[in-house]
Amino acid sequence: MPCPRRRPPAALLSLAVALVGCNKYKQADFVNDYAEAVCTLYEQCEVLTVTEDFADKTECLTTVGREVDETAGACAEWDEEQGLSCVNGLNEMSCEELYAGDWPEACADACPDGSAVRGGSEEDEADAG
Repeated sequence: MPCPRRRPPAALLSLAVALVGCNKYKQADFVNDYAEAVCTLYEQCEVLTVTEDFADKTECLTTVGREVDETAGACAEWDEEQGLSCVNGLNEMSCEELYAGDWPEACADACPDGSAVRGGSEEDEADAG
């Protein structure tokens, strides 16, 4: 089976096995997909402009994408499977999980050597600092 073309984040869930099996989910794809998943979640849970203080989804996409992109090149141990699991987990997150800070563990595991993604636990941040 040939590798599928890159799809929007919502389609990633159904293509997770195929993409990982084809070894095609790269950090650059993760940056865009992660930002889209996070900002969509913020928008759906009505925290985009209030709690997170973004003017709109476009500002969120730019800011979150830049935050992740700045660290993407610094990830020597990029884990494609965990990156994809992170985005899929974000796409499946409920607002209650967001409010409780229950981010997918795969988001921290996608780049175990220090890439910054939102949702890291306070304990992880304390260990890093």
